[in-house]
Amino acid sequence: MVTMAVVVVLYMQLPYTLRSGRMTRSMRFYTRLIERHPPIGNTVGLLFHLAGVCLAAAIMIGAWPKWNAAWREGYYVGVIDVFTFPNGRCCS
Repeated sequence: MVTMAVVVVLYMQLPYTLRSGRMTRSMRFYTRLIERHPPIGNTVGLLFHLAGVCLAAAIMIGAWPKWNAAWREGYYVGVIDVFTFPNGRCCS
């Protein structure tokens, strides 16, 4: 359960950091750019968000086939009737 929870927490942090505007970047440069040249600063912000969307999509595209195969084959980790989660490592 802990193994799967760590993975879920890490992947769920990506959309949250994008939504809250806290993706890793130089805030001093970005803030100054927004103040002095708003159109350029907004374009850079848009590029940061697009990069985050692309990363989230790449993670989902990479994980989906294994998750789907685990679902079809009934391969789970956890304790039945307590906590179970499809395990994608069945198809490595």
